[in-house]
Amino acid sequence: MKHAFVILSMVCSVFCCAPLTPAAEPAAKGRLDVLKMQEIPPGIYDVQLQLGNKNQTVQLVIKNNRASFANTSTDKLDGMTGEFELIGNGVFMARLAGRNHRATQWWIFQPDGTASIREIPDRGEKQVAKRASEN
Repeated sequence: MKHAFVILSMVCSVFCCAPLTPAAEPAAKGRLDVLKMQEIPPGIYDVQLQLGNKNQTVQLVIKNNRASFANTSTDKLDGMTGEFELIGNGVFMARLAGRNHRATQWWIFQPDGTASIREIPDRGEKQVAKRASEN
């Protein structure tokens, strides 16, 4: 009887101490771990901006947290460059400047690789960046 109680106790402890949730699966291919980001992944980004209540399309080349505007749909954004500063948890502050325009923005990355862009000050624009290709 005493041996049966010890065996039953050991079996119960195995079931009680075993994790009840399945092991975490590795991150899916092409997904960002935004909590571990130290820099924006290099590449070409298609960016949808709102400037003067009009939608604008921009292609940015990003490398080493520096950006240069490759193609723009308006002359106002031509020649802009800038840099990104890590704030934390997939959030970066962008400081962009050119001859005709300056902007400070929050880039908030999602695990799917897109970034929501908020102007400083935020006026409610719907802006997004999506990686087009890798370098």
